[in-house]
Amino acid sequence: MGLLLSYLGGGWYGVAGAAMAVVLLGGIFSMFAVVGGMGWGDAKLMAAVGALLGWPLTAWSIVLYALLYSALAGGVLALVVAAWQHRLRAALKATVTLPRRDKSKASGVTIPYGVAIAVGTIWAIAARYLPILRLG
Repeated sequence: MGLLLSYLGGGWYGVAGAAMAVVLLGGIFSMFAVVGGMGWGDAKLMAAVGALLGWPLTAWSIVLYALLYSALAGGVLALVVAAWQHRLRAALKATVTLPRRDKSKASGVTIPYGVAIAVGTIWAIAARYLPILRLG
């Protein structure tokens, strides 16, 4: 849908911008999914965000802000969930080790990362119109 809207808004130039954003955001999150750090649904959702935000190229910084703000929201969400489950120490210890496929050695803390992606994307869109919300 994002690529179709990009085509309607900017022709093949719009599709090219959106496709680059799909590759960037989807690719970054896919690397984490490959090593078991997150699910494939999160990678696909972030690719869809890239498709929707990747056009026009002149405003492409919103894609990078969506990536940054999603990561920040995910970190805060992970800390809150870990503290709520009384596993903050294990979660903090797991942040300094590489993700593993062996779930038996994981911290046991999992979060619905789609929430962080939604918050980060909305934050990036809002910051585009309200510069006070922008970090950096």
